[in-house]
Amino acid sequence: MSQQMTEQSDDEPVISMNDVTVRFEDERFFGLAGKDAVNAVDGVSLDIEQNDVVALVGESGCGKTTLGKTAIGLQRPTDGSVEFRGQDVWDAKERDQLLSLSRRSEGDIPFSEMRKSLQIIHQDPASSLNANYTVENELEQPLKKWQSDLSRSDRRARIRGLLEYVGMTPAEDYAQRYPHQLSGGEQQRVALIRSLLMNPSLILADEAISALDVSLRVEVMDLMLDLQDRFNTSYLFISHDLANAWYLAKNAGGRIGIMYLGELVEIGPVEEIVNNPQHPYTKALLWATPDISSSDVGDPPIRDIDIPDPSDPPSGCRFHTRCPEAREVCRTDAPPIYEVSDKHQASCYRTTENHEYWNSQPLPDEQ
Repeated sequence: MSQQMTEQSDDEPVISMNDVTVRFEDERFFGLAGKDAVNAVDGVSLDIEQNDVVALVGESGCGKTTLGKTAIGLQRPTDGSVEFRGQDVWDAKERDQLLSLSRRSEGDIPFSEMRKSLQIIHQDPASSLNANYTVENELEQPLKKWQSDLSRSDRRARIRGLLEYVGMTPAEDYAQRYPHQLSGGEQQRVALIRSLLMNPSLILADEAISALDVSLRVEVMDLMLDLQDRFNTSYLFISHDLANAWYLAKNAGGRIGIMYLGELVEIGPVEEIVNNPQHPYTKALLWATPDISSSDVGDPPIRDIDIPDPSDPPSGCRFHTRCPEAREVCRTDAPPIYEVSDKHQASCYRTTENHEYWNSQPLPDEQ
């Protein structure tokens, strides 16, 4: 299903994903059993603006990490396109790999510049840091590669200034420590500094706080927001925890996107998602996060807790097998994207009053 969840802007978005599909082929038993194709991402379109925050939420296996990696050029889409400031990322990579500099027109952005502008912070900071490098050595590597004009003293001054800025003082001491000598929160601060040294346009924060103690999560998110103001960067924040997504997006004036079985089923400003959810899956996530929901906690708004097989998703609306509001039309027809309000979109027939859904028969309890 093609999903057109985009936000129009007079300025060129940092990233535009247009009808993106990412399909994985699973060859079992050395190919003897054939292939099961899984659309980890299925027809998603999304714009991310400058100094934007988009927080993607969904169950494990819903495709949010794959979509995030596609956004920053780490995963090539099977179909659709990914553009960085209006230029196709994969066209630029192929052009530069072939060293076809003569094919580069004035104004073309080199792929190396795109790669530098699109950074990632991983879930486990310890595994993303070199155990044999001190903090200073770790942070020097990107500066040596991308800003070779800096002297060693300039690199050290910049690194220690950022260590102080994120609260790792005395900076001279922390600069000489190894990753195993840092706490989880300190490791994540180093990973955040490393990504920001490139002055990126977009950072993918892939479950970047889930490995931290609950007491540290708000502290790190506040730091991310503070650094966003300083570096004028955008975040694509991936989380299975709606409360974390709510906190970061709310304080940044950003958006929350809800993913289900490879599809972006709802996206909008935080207050709209929390106070006026349109998709039944969004309502189920809010029910499971009562601290941020204004609705009364009652029975779970879901008919089945089992997630369908991603290699064989349900026909029609993919959520209909678990949706308490599903009707016959949901079983057969995939809903398009409906405009709920400014910047708020949802893929559910219940968002519109004039649809055959309302005359369709409810699905029986046992399907």
